[in-house]
Amino acid sequence: MGSPQPPDSPSSSVGSLEVDEPSLDQLVGIFLASKRSLLSTEQVRRAQEIVDTGRGAVEENAVLTARNSFVRYAVSVQLESLEAIRQGVRVVESDGQLELKETVRTLDQASARLNETLESLRNTMVEAAFRPPDEEPKCLFDFVDEKGVDELYDSIKQSMDKFDVSRKSLVDTSASFDDDLKMITDALEPQSEAEDQYINEEDDSPIPSFFYSLESNATEVASHLEGLVKHYDLCISALRHTEGGGEAMLKFTQVDIGQDQGLEGLGLGITKFDEESAPKSLGPEEHAAMLKVLTKDAGEVDEVVIEISDRLADMEEHLSQIQTYITMLRATTARQQNALRVIKTVSEHVPTYIHSCADFQAAWEEEKDILATKVDEIEGLHDFYIAFGSGYDNLILEVQRRRQVKREMEKIAKKAMTEISKLYKADMVKREDFGVEHAEYLPADIWPGWDNPPAQFEISVDGEEATKLPELHKDVVDKAIRRLDARGGL
Repeated sequence: MGSPQPPDSPSSSVGSLEVDEPSLDQLVGIFLASKRSLLSTEQVRRAQEIVDTGRGAVEENAVLTARNSFVRYAVSVQLESLEAIRQGVRVVESDGQLELKETVRTLDQASARLNETLESLRNTMVEAAFRPPDEEPKCLFDFVDEKGVDELYDSIKQSMDKFDVSRKSLVDTSASFDDDLKMITDALEPQSEAEDQYINEEDDSPIPSFFYSLESNATEVASHLEGLVKHYDLCISALRHTEGGGEAMLKFTQVDIGQDQGLEGLGLGITKFDEESAPKSLGPEEHAAMLKVLTKDAGEVDEVVIEISDRLADMEEHLSQIQTYITMLRATTARQQNALRVIKTVSEHVPTYIHSCADFQAAWEEEKDILATKVDEIEGLHDFYIAFGSGYDNLILEVQRRRQVKREMEKIAKKAMTEISKLYKADMVKREDFGVEHAEYLPADIWPGWDNPPAQFEISVDGEEATKLPELHKDVVDKAIRRLDARGGL
């Protein structure tokens, strides 16, 4: 019957053609064992069913693998496009945040400079000499238009609040976009580790190799069954050519009538006892040779039946793996189809996300220009109040300069008066000498004014109150100089 080889046992070894021929009872036992072995026919039928099922799985594998590959590529392309759009939204949001951060930094720096300047005005008291004597002490900040500064800061806050509304809208949009993308990735997520493993190996399907194994095992099972059928036919032939064998076989055939009915219609070409009316005559040597072969094959029947069962078990295992893989492919198909539906839904949301992104960009560009203007206004106020502080300090220096000039003028005036007084006295002496010497000789009407005294000159301050200068201590001037130096000499 072919493989496997018979074991070295008395039941499978025949010494010669003349000795150890099986008795009638032994032949009947061999016949019954052979007949029972034909129950493996059901296993052969099952093997054929498995092959047919496997063949259908091969076809379905080809269809599903191609479909899944196409859908996986389509999903990948769509997902990449959606992620590219999401990345664009992320870039817009990030750029806006960076620009906002830079703008806020610029605003903070400008505000810090302005506040520092205003603080310096609060700390700079106006000298009492400049103000009416009954007025409360004042600092330079008392002359600042504080309302204008507050309105400027309020307008900046309103602009920032308006931008925050747009930014929050974009943040909400980004969160919704992320949720949508997560819906897609969740839809693509395998439901089990086994499914994940199968899907990762999808491009290298194991089904063709499994099916090849099925066909190989089925061929071997059919070959073994064919050997069992031939052995059964040989048992019938041996009993026919043995005295009393026909009656014994008929007896047991009637007993196992149910089994015979189960074997009918299987297309195995099994010989029935009543198919031949008379057996062909065999010579002693032919009869002995037939019995030797029969005895040898009888020792292999159980091993062949076991091998058929083992191969069928392998086929069942491979079929189970095939069906598991097909189940995974079907699950992947369903999951990818669901992912496509999710992508379609998400794609309908994309225009809203893009519109929100565009609104954010437009709002930021508008507010950025406004905030840049506010920065300029803060810088303008800073420069103005720096100039105000410097103007006050220069006013102190100007007062000091004017006092110095006034002192110089007073010195000059005093010196001039001294010289004038000397000239006046000298002139009086000269006039008196002239009168003594010439008066008696001159007629009185020749020049009525010849004996007039010299002209009297005076130097006076015009507008004393208008030119009155405040009295400033030296330390006040020194402080003003230090403040000017700190501002760079403005």
